[in-house]
Amino acid sequence: MRLPVVLWLIFVVLLHSCRKEDTVLPELEWIAPNGSLQLAVIDTIEVHVKLRDNEGLNRCRIQLLDENMIPAIPAQEQQLSGVEDEVRMDYVVGDIRLTSGLYYFMAEVRDEAGNTNRGYRSVQLTEFPKQLKGFFTAHYPQANTLTIYRVDSTAAPMLWKTENSDFGDMAVSAWWQQVYACGDVYGKLNAFSIDGSAPEWSKSPTVSTSSFWSALFVKDRLLYTGWNGPEQFRSFDNAGTQQATYPMLNLHRGVVMCRTSGYVYTVQKEISTGQSWMVVYAVSGGTVAQCPLNMEVTELFPRNDDEVYLVGNAAGQAELKIYERISNGTWTPVSLANGSVNCAEQISSNTLLLGHSDGNVYRFEYNPLGVQLHLPGVTAQQIRYDVIGNSIYVASGASVLNYNGSSLIQSWNYAAPVLDLELWYNR
Repeated sequence: MRLPVVLWLIFVVLLHSCRKEDTVLPELEWIAPNGSLQLAVIDTIEVHVKLRDNEGLNRCRIQLLDENMIPAIPAQEQQLSGVEDEVRMDYVVGDIRLTSGLYYFMAEVRDEAGNTNRGYRSVQLTEFPKQLKGFFTAHYPQANTLTIYRVDSTAAPMLWKTENSDFGDMAVSAWWQQVYACGDVYGKLNAFSIDGSAPEWSKSPTVSTSSFWSALFVKDRLLYTGWNGPEQFRSFDNAGTQQATYPMLNLHRGVVMCRTSGYVYTVQKEISTGQSWMVVYAVSGGTVAQCPLNMEVTELFPRNDDEVYLVGNAAGQAELKIYERISNGTWTPVSLANGSVNCAEQISSNTLLLGHSDGNVYRFEYNPLGVQLHLPGVTAQQIRYDVIGNSIYVASGASVLNYNGSSLIQSWNYAAPVLDLELWYNR
């Protein structure tokens, strides 16, 4: 009796092994949208796809992709059954950070055998309007106390954060809706979520040194700062995960930095002598240039990929220079008024605003080259330019002043001097 059973089992195994593997792709048919679309961010689009397979469907995934076929927002997925099924859903294009341009709706269908097929519909997307939501100010009302105030649509300053810290710098990421604030010597680097949608995190100084953190710089989706303990410039994502490092010169500390599409420009100061250096790195890593500087640089702005503006002072006298990476040198486009520069802001690659110790704000133009008085009688500790309203915000003493041209629009008063001012946009 055993032989027939063994033969039967061998027959079943052979029959199963000879069975043809399913390699037929499932089919999909777009019902809606039918053809290319014109959409705006936050629109809702009806998606209707009919699906078929020779043996059995498993699932369908709908997703918006950018022009490089990279996912732009999370996918929506629906389980399928049988050899024929359909997907009907309202797909919300809800990420207000998406920019205008060409996108694609993708429908991806998978059958029970793992075969996958995709279909696409092109979309011309119009971005959501960029809006100024308010601003944040930093104050140091007493020793070991850092306070951050928020001004939004209510137009009244509200105490937002209080930290046991000294103060170094502050920055805002519109992409992640985060505020970054760092101490100087002992205070942490903190990331605060504005609306609760982003993670919050902090980094502690690893050694006791003067000015552990350099000035903060936000570019695209990353935060950059100089980490003066291990002598590195570092970038972090919204979760505080380190993304890149750029080693400083030996026994130097970071001062300021900026990034263009191809290069990271940094100013570093030798700890023992105080000599400043321009050090340039490729974004991908590696030092490409070093140049000694004969000034104390407080602000750094990109003019193009190969040139940056340097704003600061030399022996108490205001200086504006342009550093050229290709020639690895600096030159002075204009002479500034007697006295020192307190702060600066970039309006465009051609235009800067300079807050001067003589109690005026000046406007520098590269073309035609020159400097003009912009806001007489205004002593600025910080200047910020609103690209939406084409107005400027000035931190002056314990006040924030908003100007349209030379006309004062609105002012806000605080109990303690404003040390930093950062505008806050919806995206």
